[in-house]
Amino acid sequence: MTLGFTRLELRTTDVSAAKTFYEALLGRGTSSIVALSARAAALGAPAHWVGFVGVDDVERATQELLQCGAFIIGPSSSSKSGIQDVTLKGPGGAVIGVTANRARLDANEVGFFQLLVPDAVQLVQDYCKIFDWQVVSSARSQTGFTFHLIGGNKSQVATGMVVDIKDFPGSHPHWLYYFRVSKLAPAASQVRHLGGDVVGIYPSPLGHDIAVCHDPQGAAFGLVAAS
Repeated sequence: MTLGFTRLELRTTDVSAAKTFYEALLGRGTSSIVALSARAAALGAPAHWVGFVGVDDVERATQELLQCGAFIIGPSSSSKSGIQDVTLKGPGGAVIGVTANRARLDANEVGFFQLLVPDAVQLVQDYCKIFDWQVVSSARSQTGFTFHLIGGNKSQVATGMVVDIKDFPGSHPHWLYYFRVSKLAPAASQVRHLGGDVVGIYPSPLGHDIAVCHDPQGAAFGLVAAS
């Protein structure tokens, strides 16, 4: 149900402030929040969320991503528990991680995943092949953007969406991770109250509304109402 994502990591310019923001907004702690590296900041990287997909063989998945145009943006590392992970700028330019950790994210906390990239048709094929995802459907929304709904592990239940950024002028390649909240409108108001920004609230192709937001340090994230 989570496209194989096993953990999320926020890389931010102010760890303490980010922890305070997300705990106040979501009423719970989030996945790891760490300082944006000096190297990334020097290269102009903003605060951002990184999702790690659990795979059986990290080296093989990394090589397959590299063959599709990705490149490694940091050395491979191991956690204190010895779990290996690698962070890459994935095919199309959106940052993604692969990890040997196979424990799935709680679907009650993160309910939806969205990838915005150029050449979405090719990228969908690449990611589905590497991570064993499935295209559930492809269509054009009422608001005019082309989307591809995807599910994980041969599931026909969509929990993710890939969108071509040509439909969003000025956008850059990135993943959006949508945190579940009890009610969308009050949560969006809370984002603003806590110093964040709500880009907008939109209908999703799955039949529910989603909110696209930025936290006070500029990291993009989403909100979706619990079903």
